Amino acid sequence: MDPVTLMLLSAGVSAAGSIYGGIAAKRTGELNAFSTKTESILAKAQGVQQANMRNAAFKEAMSAADAAFYAAGRDIDPSIEAFKRKEQKVFGEDISDLNLMTRLNELKLRQQGATERRVGQEAFIGSLLKATATGLTAYSDYRDTR
Repeated sequence: MDPVTLMLLSAGVSAAGSIYGGIAAKRTGELNAFSTKTESILAKAQGVQQANMRNAAFKEAMSAADAAFYAAGRDIDPSIEAFKRKEQKVFGEDISDLNLMTRLNELKLRQQGATERRVGQEAFIGSLLKATATGLTAYSDYRDTR
């Protein structure tokens, strides 16, 4: 085989390999971004579940406290009302904290997914540029040897 033809063939294979690698990197980035989005949805569902569990625990505790006060023969007085207000405040703070942490985790995962997608896109663009440079170098070498 003619050395010039071999040189051009080699450059073509190299350029194709670069493009294939870029396509693979882009697909990997898209799959990682999808996986991260799925993880974000799961984290949000877990946050809702934790809030629901905390709500159920609060209702059960208040019901038990009411039963204990009733069994002890205590009427609703200012100290019992203060206790209930304090428990309601703690419950509200807990739910607020859960919501905040869920939202922060969701934002973190969304950003992570966007980064994964961007890395894949940039790898693909880099592979196109490398393939173009390989082609131009091969063309220049061909012109020099001709």
